[in-house]
Amino acid sequence: MKNNYIWVGIIPGIFGYGISVASKTKAGAMKALQVSYEEWKSVRQDEYVTTFQESFEYWGGYVNKIQLDEDYTDGFKR
Repeated sequence: MKNNYIWVGIIPGIFGYGISVASKTKAGAMKALQVSYEEWKSVRQDEYVTTFQESFEYWGGYVNKIQLDEDYTDGFKR
């Protein structure tokens, strides 16, 4: 049976525009966010750059299960 959902991970606002990823699993979304964060951290020298977990919490990061073919008008938060 095919899954009718994906996992969306977002860290809004970080690095001036935010990071967004989609994955088949929650763990995959968190890993993809961390990989993207580490790539940006290596090229940015901003003072607010800290560990991934600290930045995830500070910038209001989240990973949510998103049902396909559903209407989300709230930034993928429910």
